[in-house]
Amino acid sequence: MRIKWNYLIGSDCKIDKDYDVRNRPDPDSACKKLYDDIIEIFFQNGPISGRNYKVENMEKQYQWKPKFGSSKRHWKNYRRVNNITKPCDEGMDAPFYTIKVTEAGEGKGKKEWLLSADYIGPSINWALDQNRLSKEDVAGILSICRTIGGHIVWPRGSDLKLKINTERGGEKCVYDRIDWTLYVLKACYECSFNNKDVENKINKEVGETYKNELLGRIARLIEAICESECWFKKFGSFNRFCDQFLLNGSFVSETYEVNWLAEILPILPVDYKQFALNNAKAVERRNCRILASMYGKIVDNLFCDGGEIYSLKEIERKFAEAGIVGEDDFNDALADCISQGWIVEFGDGVYTR
Repeated sequence: MRIKWNYLIGSDCKIDKDYDVRNRPDPDSACKKLYDDIIEIFFQNGPISGRNYKVENMEKQYQWKPKFGSSKRHWKNYRRVNNITKPCDEGMDAPFYTIKVTEAGEGKGKKEWLLSADYIGPSINWALDQNRLSKEDVAGILSICRTIGGHIVWPRGSDLKLKINTERGGEKCVYDRIDWTLYVLKACYECSFNNKDVENKINKEVGETYKNELLGRIARLIEAICESECWFKKFGSFNRFCDQFLLNGSFVSETYEVNWLAEILPILPVDYKQFALNNAKAVERRNCRILASMYGKIVDNLFCDGGEIYSLKEIERKFAEAGIVGEDDFNDALADCISQGWIVEFGDGVYTR
């Protein structure tokens, strides 16, 4: 996969400053590549991986009124985020995607979870509201935050009364702030997913002065997280959840403390532009972590002594042995490693560390 691939525009180019940000599509439910890449990056290792779970990208059709207001508008969104130019059969509802995780093994009673992608960059609606950011600034933010590092998955499904995607958004909750979301999730882990204990813990840490404002905003988010307790407990701890989704070093510290992207309160940041820039920097750091997870072992094996040199053909063969085959995939991988300074070309097609 390409680390700079932008799911909003379907390419690894930067979004043009004249891009119509108010008429942007929504990849979170309709972009097949986003879901494929999430599985490839985040479900290869960790407590939940292909070794002990079946993880698949399921294509479904809406059986209810589409979120975009009409089937025609939903088809338009689907075509835009999947780079489809040819006509589609719009006699049926447009597809959407869901990650299905099923416990391995035979027999009945295996647990399964449905997951939907969620954007964890700064809310663009709040960025544009009252002109907190210019359209040019927003285009720059989206160029970074609509890459793989700006996404995560949360549980979804008709059996859930409250869903995290919904309950963390808007002015009645935490304005889609991922730092606040992770802070609440960590408190849920530390309080064994007991709603009241979580509320008391957060009130104690943040301060009684803000008790009424906080509980009014985060009570439903706490309830949504606790309702998905079974899913989160599969990771064993908040730390292992962060490891699974490569959040440490970006959205949480290496010691698993939440990295605040703005002051804790007010929840709607006073300096929204600085908050958005901090969020974008966290996405860039997470993308670097993702790259390291993809190529770090290959580079370490290539340069185990530190001074080895290789021709381009030898580098390509080493990457192929690690499963990165095909000219496009190899060129993308090599370009990523060079951009990070892990591999250096010093002339005549010769490479070293």
